[in-house]
Amino acid sequence: MSDGAVDHSTPATRDRVTQAALQLFAHGGYTATSLREIARAVGVTVPALYYHFASKEDLLRNIVQPFLTAADEFLEDLAGRPRAGFARRAFEGYYDLIVEHLDVYRLVSRDPAVRGQADVGGWAARQDERLLELLTGAGADHGRRVRAAAATGALRRPLRLDDFDPVRDRELIVSAALGALGTEVALSTVEGAK
Repeated sequence: MSDGAVDHSTPATRDRVTQAALQLFAHGGYTATSLREIARAVGVTVPALYYHFASKEDLLRNIVQPFLTAADEFLEDLAGRPRAGFARRAFEGYYDLIVEHLDVYRLVSRDPAVRGQADVGGWAARQDERLLELLTGAGADHGRRVRAAAATGALRRPLRLDDFDPVRDRELIVSAALGALGTEVALSTVEGAK
């Protein structure tokens, strides 16, 4: 490409497309964001986008797959861990995983159109169910499952707040989740120690 033209077939262009798409999806919503807007933000043509991604759905899958794959790996590793201190380890690890992929997590959790994508939503739903199963153990009663669901909500929901600080709020959020589960350190203990 010695004539000064820019090569839009590079991995760097693919990365720029995914980053721009993530930001535009998060700001304007998945449904309302067009491939034309994404191409304009990156400075490429729509056909250049199609060089990298077969469709808008393919682009979304590419954005969320690293997070969902990392979550699968985390859950697989967690399943082999001893039960002593399990809930704290599970919540701290899951918290750290979400924080590492915070923009993608927020997109998946905030945008119903993203969660409504069969492969993305189904994958995330299976992970939610697996985490509950790991937290409650086999054959858990209804009350234990309800507490586990409340605990995962206590962990996830604060991460969607705009003023959340991942370092400052980590122990507070993990302790709140443990308190909702009814194990280990309760939230009042953490607040009393401040």
